[in-house]
Amino acid sequence: MSDVDPVKPVNHVNRVNRVNRVNPLDAVKHVNRVNPLDAVKHVNRVNPLDAVKHVNRVEALDAVNPVNSSDAVNPVGSVNSDWDERVAAAWATFDDHDAADAAGFRAVIDTLVAELPADSPIGLFERACAWDSTGHSDKAVPLYQEALERGLTGYRRRRTTIQLSSSLRNIGRPEEGVRLLTPELDAPSDELDDAVRATLALCLAELGREREGLSLVIGALARHLPRYQRSMTNYARLLVEGGSTD
Repeated sequence: MSDVDPVKPVNHVNRVNRVNRVNPLDAVKHVNRVNPLDAVKHVNRVNPLDAVKHVNRVEALDAVNPVNSSDAVNPVGSVNSDWDERVAAAWATFDDHDAADAAGFRAVIDTLVAELPADSPIGLFERACAWDSTGHSDKAVPLYQEALERGLTGYRRRRTTIQLSSSLRNIGRPEEGVRLLTPELDAPSDELDDAVRATLALCLAELGREREGLSLVIGALARHLPRYQRSMTNYARLLVEGGSTD
């Protein structure tokens, strides 16, 4: 038997209405009151052309990136995480300095480097990046080279090898870049693998070895493709080996 008094069905309905007195359509309106297009606008509010500007920020490739864990405690150079964070923050302001203020930006880096031991290879690396970023590959090259000679290790060592090779190419010495980067093709894999291949390809192109460079670039790209990875890897190989693609 129902607990509801059959004589008063309307009262039961009214009780239900009182419980549900908030119009359920209001909930939908509340959920949707933020225009979904706003999310797209938010994502796209950075002009995609700005990404191109960042490519040219340094041939110091990803100087703003957080320091790799292998560098956080570096036995050569006495760097700590606080110093690394302040260096990363300084690099994050790079675009605030126009060409006329390039010296001002380098002074910021020099001030931070002054906190390190005088013979620190990490300090040499950061100074080289600052010169490189501001269009002075010629001044960056000897600093990169000295950083390597003084025993720079870890993630920064590989970055230095890439950036030094690129700077050597910029000043007309691509063959030295090829010598530096070729061993990196067999180094333990990390997020810099593609940068190694791209920079080596540029050095090879300067020497008239475009097919080798194209092979490297296609081989690097193949790993990121959603399809045709095997085909593109084979095509990349055959650019330098010759033979049929069948």
